[in-house]
Amino acid sequence: MPDTAKTKKQLIAELEATRARILELESGKTQRCEAPFDKNISTGITHQRSADYLRYLVRSIPDLVWLKDPDGLYLLCNQAFERLFGATEAEILGKTDADFVPKELAEFFRSNDRKAIAAGRPCVNEEWLTFARDGYQGLFETIKTPMYDHAGSLIGVLGIARDITDRKRAFEELSRVTNELNTIFDNVPATIWYKDDKNNFIRVNKSAAMLIGRKVEEIAGHSTGEIFPAEAAKYYADDLEVITSGQPKIGIIETATAKDGNIRYVSTDKLPIRDPHGNVTGVLAFAVDITELKRMQEVMIQTEKMMSLGGLAAGMAHEINNPLSAVMQSIQVVQNRLSKDSSVNLAAAEAAGCSFEAIKAFLEARGTYSLLEGAREAGSRAAKIVVSMLEFSRKSESNTVSVDINTLLDKSVELCANDYDLKKKYDFRKIAIERDFDVHLPPVPCTATQIEQVVMNLLRNAAQAMVISEKEGRAPRILLKTTREGDTACIVVQDNGPGMDTATQRKIFEPFFTTKGVGGGTGLGLSVSYFIIVNNHGGTLEVSSAPGAGARFVIRLPLAEQS
Repeated sequence: MPDTAKTKKQLIAELEATRARILELESGKTQRCEAPFDKNISTGITHQRSADYLRYLVRSIPDLVWLKDPDGLYLLCNQAFERLFGATEAEILGKTDADFVPKELAEFFRSNDRKAIAAGRPCVNEEWLTFARDGYQGLFETIKTPMYDHAGSLIGVLGIARDITDRKRAFEELSRVTNELNTIFDNVPATIWYKDDKNNFIRVNKSAAMLIGRKVEEIAGHSTGEIFPAEAAKYYADDLEVITSGQPKIGIIETATAKDGNIRYVSTDKLPIRDPHGNVTGVLAFAVDITELKRMQEVMIQTEKMMSLGGLAAGMAHEINNPLSAVMQSIQVVQNRLSKDSSVNLAAAEAAGCSFEAIKAFLEARGTYSLLEGAREAGSRAAKIVVSMLEFSRKSESNTVSVDINTLLDKSVELCANDYDLKKKYDFRKIAIERDFDVHLPPVPCTATQIEQVVMNLLRNAAQAMVISEKEGRAPRILLKTTREGDTACIVVQDNGPGMDTATQRKIFEPFFTTKGVGGGTGLGLSVSYFIIVNNHGGTLEVSSAPGAGARFVIRLPLAEQS
């Protein structure tokens, strides 16, 4: 075995000789062969020329290139490496990393050399290096490859390094911006999604997932048809228009059926997504859930209608009151003239040639007195209706008292059970009434007769609707529930009848709208109920329903009197 130290000295001497040869070639002192390589050129010259070209190639590469022996001694390096270490190749050859960099960094370099040798293949590392002369610090991507001779013996480790500082910083900046955009995308209140040109969801944010009623991962990667089976064609028509025209489509009002079955209203803007060549590859959509806005608009429209109805009721009441008063007065006068034994009545009967007793007997026999009394009672009821209409047309505070709502509901049920018209059509006693009352509910300031009127109207409507359910074999049932929600008292009237669709729900409180047949109803019951609750009591009256799922009416009344 040759002496290792001696071998290294010999190797350094050989490298010095090679370097001197290169300097001679560069200075022109040595004759160069200008002829191209061919088989006639001597082998020695060809090998020398090849070595020269290889040397020039290595030194000209802009990346750092070096070669170390198995013990870490530098055998070769290029100009870029010289700039890094701040030394010439002659000053670097035969030395180790420890001669140029701090101990910790030298050990780090050496450990990476050993990893490449142990792996027997190229290994890629990222190393922070500092230029010695100008103090520039950069991140370098280094490939270290074990080198072997023809006999398979290890020559050393070849290193190639490239400065990736700018690329790394650009990547980190891109990652930062991407993270920021992802955070904004996922958490912005607006609903955002984008699809490809095949109608598949590529990405949705949290707001979109909440609107749809699914998890983000349940939507991304799925087609519109999988997410909205019944509405896919409608949605894709707008997407296809954007993809085909390449133009945005703004202000699309859509309805979406969420996973829970509720209908949501959405205002959507759809924009084309283009690739670097300008081709449309998908659709980006921004949407806002306007369900509550639509509901408030409908409430405002309904309130305006109710205000008009209130004015109509007041006008009708005044118009009816005058002739009704005359009729009532006339009936009273007729009753007095036909029943009282006054001197005037007796004299008039005698002048007519008959006794007053005979006239009374005749009228009694013909039931005239009963008819007159019936007319008077009917007039009295009409007068009460007029008074109710006048009260209905304005917010009456004089009749507002604190009422036990639970007791009021029990009384309303009792009145419905004894109502003649109800009993003619169905037996209210066959309807199961379930009570779920909050015994701690405080008294509610309201006009008891008006709230009673509203509850009875809801009970009548529920009972009439459930005639259909009874025919279908379902036992009719009404749930009455009271509870407190903050500063409001909540009354729920829920049935298990046939329910109603969305279109019917939107019109249910409109004046003269009815789902009953001709002669089955005036269409004013729920309108009046709505007006009583909203206008006269400052509360709310809402309905939720679905075909086959019954109807649920919710009354909310403030626990403090409304001014």
